[in-house]
Amino acid sequence: TAYGTDGAFNAEVHQTGEVWASMLWECYVALLRDTRRLTFEQAQDRMLRYLVAAYKLTPIMPNMVEARDALLAAAIARDPEDFRLFWQAFARRGLG
Repeated sequence: TAYGTDGAFNAEVHQTGEVWASMLWECYVALLRDTRRLTFEQAQDRMLRYLVAAYKLTPIMPNMVEARDALLAAAIARDPEDFRLFWQAFARRGLG
């Protein structure tokens, strides 16, 4: 592996952002694959609205848990099913 077997040299500039982006992608894919059959445009619009709402709820200098909680709060305020999908998506990436 590029950073050694223990991950001790994981100091790349965007490393945390890449992990966060993969979690957000997992949430977006969950919307696309949901049994409610959202269209691509509907899922895209819904995810965009959740992200903007979450940015408004996120504290300054958040850690991943605080940022996750802001997105989950935005989701549960609009649709409890989306909250469930997002919770499972974060869990698949280790932040459940």
